[in-house]
Amino acid sequence: MKIIEKLPKIFLMTIGFIVIKNILQIFFGVVSNSPSRPFDNLNIINILNFSNDSFLIYITYFFLYEIIIFGATFYFWMYLLLFVIIKKFGNKISIQILYLLILYCLAIQIFNDNKIEFYSILIVFLLGFSNWMMFKKWMKFA
Repeated sequence: MKIIEKLPKIFLMTIGFIVIKNILQIFFGVVSNSPSRPFDNLNIINILNFSNDSFLIYITYFFLYEIIIFGATFYFWMYLLLFVIIKKFGNKISIQILYLLILYCLAIQIFNDNKIEFYSILIVFLLGFSNWMMFKKWMKFA
């Protein structure tokens, strides 16, 4: 199982991760009424004033920033490293969640002044579970 042969699947899993992350951020952002932060997509969406224009702005933001810019520079490489880790240690939910939890802790160090939020931790656990499912289904890791 060479990494080069798995690149298309890793790319698709990266896009799946980005879509699931954004859906969870929007859902929990609306549920928790969390304040907008510059690194969060919730500052674009105002659920009380949602219109076609704001939807088009969000879709443009999503494709340009989340998938092309941030996806290519960070998420794809994150998944390549995760693939190597999973290949070495096996596909375990604990590894998936711990990996994302470490990345989340690094992100709050940089962007959020060490303010840990419950819903963000919940999103990390849900993303770890979804990563585990994607690796199990598409990469055939047991």
